[in-house]
Amino acid sequence: MAEERIVPVSCEEVLRELSNYMDHEVDAGLRARMVEHFRSCTRCSAILDGASNVVRLVGDNRSFPLPSGFSERLRQRLAGHIAPSAARPATQVPLGIGEQYVRRGDHIAYFWETEQQFEEAVNFLRVGLEGDDACFVFGHDQANQKVLAILGRRGVDVEWFRDRGRLQVIAGRPSAEAMLEEIGGQFQAALTSGAPLLRLLGNLGWGRQNWPDDDGILAFEARVTEAARNFPCVVLCLYDVWSLSGRIILKGGLETHPCTVRHNVLRENSYFVPAEEFLRRLQGTAGPVQ
Repeated sequence: MAEERIVPVSCEEVLRELSNYMDHEVDAGLRARMVEHFRSCTRCSAILDGASNVVRLVGDNRSFPLPSGFSERLRQRLAGHIAPSAARPATQVPLGIGEQYVRRGDHIAYFWETEQQFEEAVNFLRVGLEGDDACFVFGHDQANQKVLAILGRRGVDVEWFRDRGRLQVIAGRPSAEAMLEEIGGQFQAALTSGAPLLRLLGNLGWGRQNWPDDDGILAFEARVTEAARNFPCVVLCLYDVWSLSGRIILKGGLETHPCTVRHNVLRENSYFVPAEEFLRRLQGTAGPVQ
């Protein structure tokens, strides 16, 4: 009897069924066709390897059952390869860094090590200005001027946007309460003017004059997470890993931000501590951080 010939499967079908393949939810015939396809198609094989690596990384190199909903999330991501023009959910906001999308109300720590990475973070504002968003540069004077200069080099008419209130600069204040009040007032004014989304890029003044001390800024960061959820906004805070202390990186960068970005990769942050608990720890009423 002649050996049965395996009918080739297209790249489109492979990508459509990849999550089912990884979940072992395709029939034996289709699985055999997909295995054969992976042997000859380097593009689809690379996508399979990348998705498999995600599973291994999330599992910390240990075998584990796929989390509920993983297949659907993967299918939605892969749909971008099949139909790049497909509309994304209205709740997602382009971050402007890589191809990352975030949610309204997100408070994100961005860890940077090189000047190129710093400039890539400023694209967060440029993308907003290309649309209808209101954008805010918040931080110490040196960083604020640096951000504005980068925007100018990237083709943004900074003065035009500032004159129209689309781009605003906010300096630091001596207390966390004063900074929160200032940002909240600016946010509310932008919403009243019709801005659909607010973007704030922060470079905090650790150890600088006219700024709170380190614990004051840490308390501010914790409270920003709660405040951001009350506005249609995204807040991106930049952390220079070379100049800041380990304590600031750990408590400020990791423990007060639900999401992080490093090397242009957005991640849910497992080290995040809810504001109320974080503030108790900061005040020394909950014992040392474990």
